Amino acid sequence: DVTNPSINLFTPKNNANKSSGKIGFNFSTSDNFAQIMNCSLNIDGIKTVSEILVNNSNIVEYNYSIYQAGLHNWTVNCSDLAGNSILQNVNNFTVINGPDSLSINLTEDNSSMVLNWSSSLYANYYEIYISNNYTAGFSLTPNITGIYDLNWTDYSAADSQKRYYKVAAVKGSAVALSQKTLGKQSLEINPTWNLISVPFNISDWKLYDGTSGKDLFTYPGDCLSSIWYFNETNQSYLRSDYISGSWIPSIGSESFTSVEAGRGYWVEATIDCNMTVFGEIPTNNKTIELEQYWNIVGQYSGKNQ
Repeated sequence: DVTNPSINLFTPKNNANKSSGKIGFNFSTSDNFAQIMNCSLNIDGIKTVSEILVNNSNIVEYNYSIYQAGLHNWTVNCSDLAGNSILQNVNNFTVINGPDSLSINLTEDNSSMVLNWSSSLYANYYEIYISNNYTAGFSLTPNITGIYDLNWTDYSAADSQKRYYKVAAVKGSAVALSQKTLGKQSLEINPTWNLISVPFNISDWKLYDGTSGKDLFTYPGDCLSSIWYFNETNQSYLRSDYISGSWIPSIGSESFTSVEAGRGYWVEATIDCNMTVFGEIPTNNKTIELEQYWNIVGQYSGKNQ
């Protein structure tokens, strides 16, 4: 037997586009004599997987994960029992990642949400997936498609009490979703006292002090008069008052200048209003050290309770 095996590369096809993650490599090999061939999968010129035993004329799929965006290629080398071997010509393919750096903010109307994201290498355009129930997940069909900018504004965000977003990069048939999920929730605030929390992963929510920071966004605006933080260590409250558009810590509460995720707060309101909180959906658990006696712990999850 001096005849080399023949190889057919099926997917990814030449010049295909794939989203990052697990990729299925499909091929077959046939021989005029041997019933089993010994094959290796080569990706980007490197033998990635060896000792793949393939029955004559059978189609084989081998899954391999690629997370690096860019141009790649693959091929297969097979040999029969007589030592005859062949290295098939390569198939080229492009891998794209979903947008990585995502952010969400409330616009000046205290109603619409604006999403921003980083550019994905080789992406032709972007899509938005929207869900009003994080536990139920997202549709397989995008809500908004054909976005060529790196931002998008949801002018109907106020229509839902809860809303969640994923951004996808698209190239050809490849759709690469963002790993991160953004969200917003509207909290109903009643006159006098309300217990609230921010269920999102926020890096910094410094209360606006007249110079820097972020406000507690309400509609109508200026409905809050104070926010109270419970110090579990000494079982006492710290307070910040809303005065002329700025949050001013009261005497003895100078350290209370920021809102934290996963912590409960009392807010005092003068009228009925809605408060909007927003950020990135947590993907990891948060450990909160509890003190003896009383603690106020807030929700830290996008899941419907």
